[in-house]
Amino acid sequence: GAGAHLNAIDKFGNSAMHYAARGGHMVICELLVAAGAEHAICNKHGKTPKQFALGQTDAQILFETLSKADDAMDKKAMEEQVKVKAEAEVEVAVEMEMNVDV
Repeated sequence: GAGAHLNAIDKFGNSAMHYAARGGHMVICELLVAAGAEHAICNKHGKTPKQFALGQTDAQILFETLSKADDAMDKKAMEEQVKVKAEAEVEVAVEMEMNVDV
């Protein structure tokens, strides 16, 4: 059958990413990020997986892994904004060409 949703949370608001980060399980964090799990989700205490990672032996490596995921998300969001802006500019240009009031 199907497993749990990647972003499922427990009664404390912790996700699989929280537990993987808290346990210092870098490979699992990388797999979760690659599968599209939310890595910036806050639990009921406002803690993110990144904050959990800071208490681990390999905190720097784990923190960098989650930071790369942030960078990838930021890049994707920026690309989407550029795409939407370009589409809007084309739409305005077409409307102006057709002498349509905007």
